[in-house]
Order: sequence, then C-alpha cells, then structure tokens
Amino acid sequence: MNHLKFFLFTIIASLMIYSCANDDDICENGLGTPRLKIKFKTEEGKITKPDSLYVGVKLDNTETIKTIAYGIAKPDSVLVPLRVDDSPYTEIYVSTRKTQIPSIIKLNYTLSSQYVSVACGLRRLYENTSAVLEQASAVSKVEMVQKNITDETHTHLYLIF
Repeated sequence: MNHLKFFLFTIIASLMIYSCANDDDICENGLGTPRLKIKFKTEEGKITKPDSLYVGVKLDNTETIKTIAYGIAKPDSVLVPLRVDDSPYTEIYVSTRKTQIPSIIKLNYTLSSQYVSVACGLRRLYENTSAVLEQASAVSKVEMVQKNITDETHTHLYLIF
C-alpha cells in the first residue's frame, strides 16, 4: 500500500511540475525591441570600415550620453539602441577619434508597440524614420535605407565618411 501511495504521489508531482514548465517564460533572441543597424560608406558610395569608431546615444531626457562603441577598430557595422520612451527622436553621436568633436545625427520616427509574449511583453517598433545630420564632423552625410525598424537583419542607416 505504501508503494502505491508513493507511486501515485510521484506521478501527481511529476504532472504538476511538467504542467508548470512553459515556453512563455523565456524571451527568445530577436523578439525584443530592435536596434538601429548602421553601416559605413565613402563619399564615392563604396562600403568602408572606419579605422576606429566611437558611438554614443542619448537614451533619455538627461544630458547623459551612453557609450555604445568605444574605439572599435575596423567595424563592419554597429547596432545602436534607440529610445523606448515616448520621445519621437534619438540623438546619436559619432566620431572616428577619441578627441574629435562628434557628428550628431538626429533619428526621427513614429513609435508603435507590438505585443510579443508574456515573457517579452511589448516591444517598440520605429516607423517612418528619417535621419538628419545636425552637426557634421567625421560624418559628412547620412543615408536612410529602411523607413521602418522592425528587426536587426537589415541595414537601416549608412554614415558617409
């Protein structure tokens, strides 16, 4: 009789543990808020890799600039997080030398939200994006190639050096 009780208890406990295990408690890669993917070109339109790259971004209403890339040598591309509050723009600071005055790029967009899952919650999507070079230094021009930022697989913006 004790063996039967132990067996039933084991089965019931196993079923309870199994039923609690759910895939919704893990947010898979690529399902969160997408970042801006930036690549680089020369004035002649050829893809290039700058010798070094420094990138900062303002992610809130303070004067704090969060460093995204610090002296990266010969980067192919860089992924820049964008603001997730209700601001319609993000300011990005780019230079190729530590002591250089940075170029300032203002990325304007319309925000929307998309429900992903219980684990991921909502993610922000950026639509109708446009880039304005507010202060030229290392960057001489900007070229927006994707109007909507919904994933990180495509290049969204080219910086022209």
